[in-house]
Amino acid sequence: EGFIQSVYGGVELGVYLCSHKLVEEIHITGSDRTHDAIVYGVGAEGKQRKAEDRPLLTKPITSELGNIGPVIVVPGEWSARQLKYQASHICTMLCNNVGFNC
Repeated sequence: EGFIQSVYGGVELGVYLCSHKLVEEIHITGSDRTHDAIVYGVGAEGKQRKAEDRPLLTKPITSELGNIGPVIVVPGEWSARQLKYQASHICTMLCNNVGFNC
């Protein structure tokens, strides 16, 4: 209790882990296809389950899909130095990992 573990594997391992009784919540990063495969399943049955909103899993699931990493600038009395500092961090973020900041 109170820890996180990462593993490397394929579809079979993913299905096993996502449906395991000791896994209480799932967080998904990746594409919408990955999300839908985990939540609804694959193939024609998965498409049907999605259309009917009948997920395979009833556990809490959160997702970060499709490079949605907004940068929010809050209006305020920023100095030119502060704006330049933050702008350089935004540029670095985009250059280092193409904005994928999950």
